[in-house]
Amino acid sequence: MRSPALLVPLFFLLLGCGGENASPKNAVPANSASVKIDGVAFPVDISRSKVQLTASTGELAVILQTSQPSGPRVVMVLSEFHQRPEKFTLPSQSTSVIDLSELPTGGLYYSSRDCNPVGREIEILTYNAAARTVSGRFSGKMCAGFGAQTNKASKMATEGQFNLPFQLQ
Repeated sequence: MRSPALLVPLFFLLLGCGGENASPKNAVPANSASVKIDGVAFPVDISRSKVQLTASTGELAVILQTSQPSGPRVVMVLSEFHQRPEKFTLPSQSTSVIDLSELPTGGLYYSSRDCNPVGREIEILTYNAAARTVSGRFSGKMCAGFGAQTNKASKMATEGQFNLPFQLQ
């Protein structure tokens, strides 16, 4: 007959093997970034895109660029970044923003700040200060022009995600 005392260490050994996964659920692949504008994939050029963390303000900026030197770009700025995983549904008074600039190509400038009501979500999935990497997701409505008009041209950023090294400014 086996002693129950022998089963206790085995139980704790098996319990320890089922520990938490170090990577987040639905992780974003390393060195990648993508976003859809009105359901169409934005042509992100990873080699020209960057993430900046401003030390003095703690602001995180994700700048997704195309292969065109003066081409359009999508910029996501998180003013409330706390250098940890966190999800934000941002109110209208927040200075965080999702922008689409088509100006170099003759288009318009769209900003989530110019929409009424403002609707934008940003989620930081991982932050690694030692490796200087950050990953996250974002989405939001962006409107053309300035001011809080309700009936103006708009675009929707969906499925925005990034997992990139950041530069400390």
